[in-house]
Amino acid sequence: MDSSSVPDGLMPFERHRELIREARQQLDEAERHKEPLPKRNGNYGIFGEVGAKSMGIVYEDEDLIDGYEIIREIHRGGQGVVCQARQHATNRHVALKLLPHQFAEASGSVLRFEREARAAARLDHPNVVRVYSGGTAGDLHYIAFEYVDGVSLDRLIRNRIRLPEPLIVEIALSVAQALSHAHDSDVLHRDVKPGNILISRAGEVKLTDFGLAKYQAKQQSFQTTEGRVFGTPAFMSPEQTNSARAVDVRSDLYSLGCVVYNLATGRTPFSGTNPFAVLDQHRRSRPVSIRSLNPAISKHLEDLVSRAMMKHPGARYQTAQAMIEELTRVRKILGHSEKSRSELAKIVALVDQGKVADEQPTEEQIDDRPPGLQMKLIAVFLVRPMFWFTVFLAVLIVCAILSFGLGMWFGSRTD
Repeated sequence: MDSSSVPDGLMPFERHRELIREARQQLDEAERHKEPLPKRNGNYGIFGEVGAKSMGIVYEDEDLIDGYEIIREIHRGGQGVVCQARQHATNRHVALKLLPHQFAEASGSVLRFEREARAAARLDHPNVVRVYSGGTAGDLHYIAFEYVDGVSLDRLIRNRIRLPEPLIVEIALSVAQALSHAHDSDVLHRDVKPGNILISRAGEVKLTDFGLAKYQAKQQSFQTTEGRVFGTPAFMSPEQTNSARAVDVRSDLYSLGCVVYNLATGRTPFSGTNPFAVLDQHRRSRPVSIRSLNPAISKHLEDLVSRAMMKHPGARYQTAQAMIEELTRVRKILGHSEKSRSELAKIVALVDQGKVADEQPTEEQIDDRPPGLQMKLIAVFLVRPMFWFTVFLAVLIVCAILSFGLGMWFGSRTD
């Protein structure tokens, strides 16, 4: 019976079979999403059952991301998840940064993720964490980085480990060399802080996380969101608190000065009850002198940090190379030791073995999430100096209008 002989109002038999087939497919698809099933060996893909469920994702393909196998989760934050993984082709361990779909839904998250991959891929330096590859697998974005077996500088500080001054200088020198290479490649980091500085078990210092990076040569920021502050308040330069477009290489050097201050004293240069109060102090206040908090630090290093943290960019070191030269001079005065790397390695081993208990981190990071009403009001009063001038003018104008109006009114009543 062909479709031409079917009476009006009735469905052709072939179309009926197609609808039944489509309905079955939809039911099967719904069932799969309702209860994700493991593979025949009970494998939940590269994450394992616990890791997959904790991240809200279940993949049934063991080699979903170009042959990488997840070993363990290293860190979880607002910008995704970082895991230690093994690359099957080379059998090497990598740090795999993942942006699952629930993170990607946040405004600008994918843009920052791609920006980090592009910025890091431009760099090749022993003090910069290398990027191997990146891409997408389904709705999952990923970047494969060099795996650094060690701890972050932030973790050392949280453990209240007081590093001797020569080691502080060595760390600062390594980071300055990484920044010099990045700046020569027209990349600004814009988020230099202890949490983004890694120290390996071999005592190597590595700068990582270029998620807020910016191309300097074209002055074209990867970040396109206007009117928001990006970075970590405790380590942001005064100009960075006003505009993401106002920063240049000297802003990274200011942040490095804040890191050295943090290492030398065990505290950040400024603190406050909220992030905007900290930002305002970067713009207006002078930090407590390093030597008053730690007399063991030399005047040479204190002067170096003071210059790096000058409020006006023109008063700071103008290039990373200039800061490298000054750090090298201070290192020579202190007496350079070839054992610096091995000493750092011993400290890393001590922390990594859990012989020193971690304390809660104190860093606060402002990302792309819109601030609440309270934070907006604080920002208006503390971070926007023009606000007070505008209010002052408005009050004067209102008073003048009222005075004029009242004068006219009383004059008319008198007449």
